[in-house]
Amino acid sequence: MAFHPIRILLAAAGAIWYSATHDPSHPPCPYCNEPLPEKPERTIHCESCGHRVHVRAGQHLTDYDTRAVDILKSLGQPYRSALVLPSMMWEDGRGHSLNDIARETLDAVIARTDSCAALRRLYYDRARIAAAEGRDPAAFLRESARAALLEWKRVLPRDATVVVSPRPGACDVCRAVGGRRLRLDAALAENVVPIAGCTMLRFEACRHPWCRCFYSRP
Repeated sequence: MAFHPIRILLAAAGAIWYSATHDPSHPPCPYCNEPLPEKPERTIHCESCGHRVHVRAGQHLTDYDTRAVDILKSLGQPYRSALVLPSMMWEDGRGHSLNDIARETLDAVIARTDSCAALRRLYYDRARIAAAEGRDPAAFLRESARAALLEWKRVLPRDATVVVSPRPGACDVCRAVGGRRLRLDAALAENVVPIAGCTMLRFEACRHPWCRCFYSRP
């Protein structure tokens, strides 16, 4: 998504409106719009609603918008102008949330990336976006795991093995398959991560809302 002149003008107008309607020493909470007790310079919790408020480029953001901004920053994409209107940008009469911008940028980068090491991280970030939108991240996590296996296939012997390894906090289903060894080719054919039946894939249940398993080397 290109940053067109109309977007820049609207961002500037948003900045003027924001400065005219808000006390800069007590900015509003991005969740409940109640004034924060002070202008935070780092992550705090709003005293009115209890939500976590993040600071990026001098703007105060929700978890949802912060995730998108951090992903854009990791991709080396411009994002400061988008932060003037933290939740929504407008172009051609259509609204674009920061999540929309991050999703479209990630999809474009994934489409032109050949490096398996890079794709592993890109698909992981794409899973974060899907979870933030309330959608199942499993397909993107599976592609992330597959990219890791393909990178190993490039450098390891043909008879190399990998281990299904659950991280701390994994569910009972994942712990039950933890330690399973697979030949690299078999792991690519089955690609069992994320684990079928993993209860952590109920992404509203925890901060890291997906299967806690990954492939490791024995």
